[in-house]
Amino acid sequence: MASAEAAAESAGSPTSSTSTSFEEVTPNPLSPSIRSTNIALQDLSESRADLLGRIHNLKKDLQEWRGKLDTQVKTYREELGDLKSSLNLEVEQLKSEFEDLRKSLRKQLDDATNIGSMIPGLDKKLEESVPDLMKNMDLNKVDEPDS
Repeated sequence: MASAEAAAESAGSPTSSTSTSFEEVTPNPLSPSIRSTNIALQDLSESRADLLGRIHNLKKDLQEWRGKLDTQVKTYREELGDLKSSLNLEVEQLKSEFEDLRKSLRKQLDDATNIGSMIPGLDKKLEESVPDLMKNMDLNKVDEPDS
């Protein structure tokens, strides 16, 4: 019987020299633990592929967004440059107009002074009328605005 037990033990091993069927000798290649590992690896590969695809799409979106942003910044800078130029031009025009106005007012003041000196006795009349005007004015009275 010992030989029968030895034969039974060796029947389960793949190196057995006794004649047994192929199914008995070959272990099941898709055992449950190997099958679950393969499924987990396949899921991980799919998940990795999905994540890589999403990363690629996000990079693409980011590049498009940067391009649009750069275009907007360029446009705004051009517009600001144009506005600055037009404002500087307007400021220069206003300065020129104020200078012309100042010259005109000085000329009118000089002309008025010259005309006053041409009228005989005007200075004397002004000297006499200023004190009278001062008497008629109440300098302590302050006009309050109407509510």
